[in-house]
Parts: sequence; C-alpha cells; structure tokens
Amino acid sequence: MSIENQFTVLIVGAGPVGLAAANYLDKFQIKSLLIDKKSEAYTYPRAIGIDDESLRLLRNLCLQDEDIKNICKKPHVQYFSPNGEYSFFIPDSDFCPFEFPILSTFYQPDLEKLLIDKLEHSQSVHISRPCELINIKKETDYYMATAIYQNRQIQIKANYILACDGGRSTIRSLCGIQFDELDPSEDWMVIDMQDSEQLQININKIAEKKTCKLSCVTINFPYEMRRFEVKINSGMVLTDYNLLACMLLEDFLEGIDPKIIRARIYKRNFCLARKFSQDNIYLLGDAAHLVPPYGGQGMCSGIRDAQNLCWKLAEVVHCGVSPNLLKTYHKERTFAIREIMEFIRLLAKNVKKTNNKNSILSSQYYRKIKLTPRCSFYFEKNSYSGGYLLPSIYILTQNNQVKRLDEILTNQWSILIDKKYNQTKICFSDFDRKLNYIFIDIDKISNIKNLKIQDIYEYNIISLLENGFCLIIRPDLYIFSITKPNLIFSVMSNIVYA
Repeated sequence: MSIENQFTVLIVGAGPVGLAAANYLDKFQIKSLLIDKKSEAYTYPRAIGIDDESLRLLRNLCLQDEDIKNICKKPHVQYFSPNGEYSFFIPDSDFCPFEFPILSTFYQPDLEKLLIDKLEHSQSVHISRPCELINIKKETDYYMATAIYQNRQIQIKANYILACDGGRSTIRSLCGIQFDELDPSEDWMVIDMQDSEQLQININKIAEKKTCKLSCVTINFPYEMRRFEVKINSGMVLTDYNLLACMLLEDFLEGIDPKIIRARIYKRNFCLARKFSQDNIYLLGDAAHLVPPYGGQGMCSGIRDAQNLCWKLAEVVHCGVSPNLLKTYHKERTFAIREIMEFIRLLAKNVKKTNNKNSILSSQYYRKIKLTPRCSFYFEKNSYSGGYLLPSIYILTQNNQVKRLDEILTNQWSILIDKKYNQTKICFSDFDRKLNYIFIDIDKISNIKNLKIQDIYEYNIISLLENGFCLIIRPDLYIFSITKPNLIFSVMSNIVYA
C-alpha cells in the first residue's frame, strides 16, 4: 500500500458495526478501505442479542432469509433479583411489526463471517488487516492517516473517516472528544457456558422457589450456549474469573461440571460522546456510545449508526446533496441513543417490580417501552413528519407471491401513495433527481390486518394512505413526512429536530 492509494472513506474497526458500514458503502459503490488491528475476527461471541429493526436492516443490506435462519435462535430471557423477584421474556413470533421477532439471539462470529464474505468480490471496499491506525492529520479537504501495516508505517489518504474502533476508540481520543459517563457504573460479570438440560432445570427450580441470591440475567443463544450476566460487589478481586464465575453461580450449577467458555468483568454504565463527528470524522457504535448489554442494544445501535450515516454519505458523494445533510447524523443518533438508554432503564426498573413466578414481559410491552427510534419532527398545514421507521409491508403479486415492499423502497427516496390517488404529484424544491413513486393497492397488502391494528405509532399507516395522505420515505425506510398531495416540499428545510 502506498500514498497513491486514495479512498473516499476509511473505516477503522472490522467488528459488526464496521462491517455493516463497509457493506453499505459497497452497495453505494463508494471507494473505501476497512482496517482492523487484529488479523482475524474474534472467535467467541461478545454481543448475543439482535432486535427486529437490526435484522430487517441487515436483510435489506446483504443477508438472505436463510442466513438469518442459520445464525439466529429464539431466546428465553430470565431475570432474577436477590429478593425473590423474577420475570421472563419469550418473544412472540406473531408480533413482528418490523418483519422479525422483537428479539433474537445470534452467534457473533457467524454474523461477522457472513458480513466479510459479502465483501469478498467487492470492487469498492478493500480490507487490510492487521493494520493499526496510530495518527490522523487533517489536510485542506482530506485526511492523511498513519497506520502500521505488515510491520511498516504507511499513509492512507481519505476524505472521510468512520471510527468503528470500540469503547476505547483511538480516533475519539485523537480527536479529543469527551466521553461522558451518564449514570453511576456497576461491576457486572458476563459468563458464557455450555447449556444443558440440568442447568435449565436448576434455573427453573430457583425461579419457582425464589431462592436466587443474585441480581442476574440469563439467556440462551446458538450452539447450545447460555449467558449469565451477574452483578458483583466491587470488592471482589479474584483474578481467576472462571473460579469467580463458579462461586457466583453456585446454586445454578448444582450437580453440574460447568464448561465455561468465557468470563469477564465489565462496567455496566451509560456513556455518550459529546459529539458524534468532528469535521469529516464520524464516531459509530461503541466509539460513540456505550449502553449496557441488558437490553441487547449495544451492537444494534451501532449498526443503525452505520445505516444512518452511510446513505447520507452516498447522497453527498454521488448526488451532490449539501454536506449539511451529514450534520444530521449527530442530531438523529444522539436522540435515538438517549431513547435506547431510557428503554434499558425502564426495562431494569420494571423487572425489579415483578414478584410473581409467572411474570411475563410481553413483546407488546417490550415494544411499548422500546420506542421505535425516530429521525425528525415537523408540523405545518397539511404536512407533518413522522420520523418513525416504516413497518414492514408485504404485497401480493399477480402470481399470488408475497413480495417485501422493502425491496422496492430501500436506498432511495420514495413516495408511497394509495393507487386511488395516482394523479398525485409532489415537488421537491431542492431535489434534482428522479423520485420513486409507488402507487400501492391496499387490497393487495397481505399483512393488512396486522397493520390496521398496530398501535406502535400515534397514527395508523393504512388509515393515512386510505385518506389520501402520501408517505415520503427516506432511503433508510424512515418516514420523512406524511403530507397531502400537490405540494412543493423542501427536503433540507423540513429536517427539524425536537
């Protein structure tokens, strides 16, 4: 590699977030370099939970239904408190406003392998590892990054840099961006072990008799594995983490010779970067925010960062849209992350209130407290922006085949209209390209019954369409605006934030 190798985007960090960003930039044909200081992906799981929004995003990005089926598992989440409080959560397979169950478990090394494999024949994205970034210098309209590659120092020229390099982000440190701890931290231990029938019996016995002495969560995940997250006293200083894990889980492990895969202590806290960008350097995932794994939202939030930023980069790089669009990344994602943090606080708070062995957290309740991330808020006569993610819509074709509307909508600006109003025209005063008009036959929506009864928004999508409203959909499938037809509509002036 030499200085002549210039890239539009440099991605630092090849975990799930960096790989998702790389796949997006590949789809948008933006010349990019992905580097990581490790020679290969981790061989053990870190994240194990993935929500419906993120699975839908990855399905639209590059994964196939078979891929998702192979890597995901239906979870049984069980929450314990030392005073006998117990509750559990099993996602409802019939409640899927965003195509997939609200929570699944997965095996992270398998997901990373899939995302890497999708880039194997890419003409736009190059991967170099191990390659460790050590410095960044800003020039007039680009960056010169210094990295160590094959035991020598190299220079990488890029117009944009995406920091996907984790909670101890080198790039965030080089930029001098403050990383604020929002709540007091607690010491917790995460323990991954081989699951077994006896272990499940023990778990259920402790739940039944209310004899748990710990604050802990346990969840099953693929390859017959199980994770425990256990709150520990800060005074515990054992360096043999496997021994400490066995001590903490003594009651759960009765009659079992446990096979512990991994045990480590972490700080359960909320951290947020004061800004998610500095000039054309952008923080994504754990580099921008840390959320406890309690609600399975750490990796998911990072993947949504990648989605939010990358389509905007494509608008700026390929379509000549004002770079001001990129400023919305910080505003939208910090707002969404704060909502995710509040969801995790509410989940922990409400779990602690339960004291019935049959206390079930329903998918509807889970969705109620986990608000769908929103993008923008704007109200005026005949028009208001919803800002919510469009629910999944399935259309029956002439051959009675079911088609995902996402396949038509993804990665372009679209206008969704009831076909009864096919004379509708909306002018975008600051758009200089073709818009994707979709005239939909509501009678052909195969999941219309579910859509009509959904109460996850303040409004109902089907009712709006039936009453002549047009839904303006962003490339990331968020509803940009709901408006009456025959309007001149400005994209940039209508991006307004609460």
